[in-house]
Formats: sequence, structure tokens, C-alpha cells
Amino acid sequence: TIPVTALLGMNLFNRRVGLLAAALAAFTFWPLHLSRVAFRAIGLPLMIGLALALGWHGARTCRKMLIFAGGVFYGLAFYTYLPVYFTLPFLALFSLYLWVCGNKDQLKRIIPWFLLGSVITFLPLGLFALTNHISLLGRIGQVSILNQDGMPGVLLKQTVRSLGMFFLQGDSIPRHNLPGRPVFDPLTACFMLPGLVWLAQNWRKPAAFLTLSWTVLMLAPTILAEDAPHFLRAIGVLPLALFIPALGMERVWNWMENKKMPDWLAPISIAFILALGLSFTVD
Repeated sequence: TIPVTALLGMNLFNRRVGLLAAALAAFTFWPLHLSRVAFRAIGLPLMIGLALALGWHGARTCRKMLIFAGGVFYGLAFYTYLPVYFTLPFLALFSLYLWVCGNKDQLKRIIPWFLLGSVITFLPLGLFALTNHISLLGRIGQVSILNQDGMPGVLLKQTVRSLGMFFLQGDSIPRHNLPGRPVFDPLTACFMLPGLVWLAQNWRKPAAFLTLSWTVLMLAPTILAEDAPHFLRAIGVLPLALFIPALGMERVWNWMENKKMPDWLAPISIAFILALGLSFTVD
């Protein structure tokens, strides 16, 4: 997942953002812990990262087989963890966004090949689901908050808790996390602000819209279920959520360069911040 995060970041933004996000993928406790415990959910960021990276690069270079390969990995993502189903309305929303922004011809080239690859790999699971839908989707009804009394208040509380997982308080279940530990250490979390500001200012750019809207929408599985924030149900925000602090780091890096500071200061400063994040992980 680490090199795939770098590949996706290089395609969406640039080489520096891709490498910074890959470093965060390597040093952040959340993905590291879940990969060591070997929950199947940790396969979701890998498959989604491959699907988006190959599909994006294929669309940009007009290479149909890369788009097809992206679809293959997207279909494989459905074999990992249930929150992947929340990507279906997102992809519909993103397609509508691209259509409105004048990318109709590009969409006509992308959708058939991406859809073909997805259907081929999803087909066995889809056939199984026709007669075994309870085994696939029954868990959703067990953990949903939608049937609770006082829904507006419950939904607001769940949303605040889920948004706060990045820098205030994370999952309290020991299998998923050091109880209560947020996703990012305090210093790394500070870089989310400039990253979010840049994404909001550039929301008309497809890469910015994809990163921001994906992160928000893929929090829905933990918002709409009990025990929020729940690091398994929120796993779908990875790897794209890592680009938010990575973008913030890049903005600070560029600012230091524009201020004509010594050439070594920016990379050394960012390396120190990443090393500090690693120290929080291994402590």
C-alpha cells in the first residue's frame, strides 16, 4: 500500500505529495496496526489505491488497458470489506462532477473500460450475493444507528466524533487502535489545516474534489454505525486522507522555498516532523 499511495499521489498531485503521503502511510499507527493484526479491511486501501491510480493514469494518457486494470482492482476491492459499497454513490457523484465540468468525452472513454474490468472481477461475488445477500449485508442492520431514537442528535454526535478521530480522539477498541489515540500525532495533524484550505480553494480541480469528497463520504460507514469513530469501518478514507496533511506539508515546504530560506531547511524540517510521527508510532 505504501508504494501504491506514492503512485496515486504522483498521479493526482505531484511527486513530492506522493512521497510525503507514502511516508505517512509507513509511519502512521492506524494502517500499520491494522496490517499487523491482519484484518481483511486493510486490503481495501490497497485495492482502492490501485484502482484510482491506474484508472487516473490511464484516463490521462488515453491508455484503455490501464483503465481496464483499474476496474479490475476496483472489482477486487469488493472482496475486502463492506464499506467499499459506499464508493458506488461516490463514483456516480464524481462522474456527474466530471460531466458538469465539461469532461464528457473523457468519461465516455473511461466508463466502459473501467466498468468492464469491475464487472469481470465482481461477477463471482455478485452471483453469490443473489442467493446469500444476508451473509453479505446482514451486518449493516446489526450496527446501524438509523433506528435509534433522537436520530438528528445521534447523527450529529456521530459526525463530530468521526471528524475528530484525525486529531482529537480515535477508536477506543484495543483490537483496532491504542484506545483513544487519534489518527495523526499533534504535529502532523496541524498540517491538515493548510491541506484542507488548499483543497477547498482548488475544489474545481478533479484531484482536489476527489480527495476532499472521498474522505468525507467514506466516513459515512463509521458515522452511520455504532461505536464511532471505528477504525475498521473508516478504513475506506485511506489512502486519500493521507494526502491532506501531505498537501499541508508541501504548502509549508513551498512557502519556505519562496521565502529564500536555506535549501536544506525545508526538507530537514519536514523530515524531522515525519520522524517525530514515527516516534509516536513506535513508542
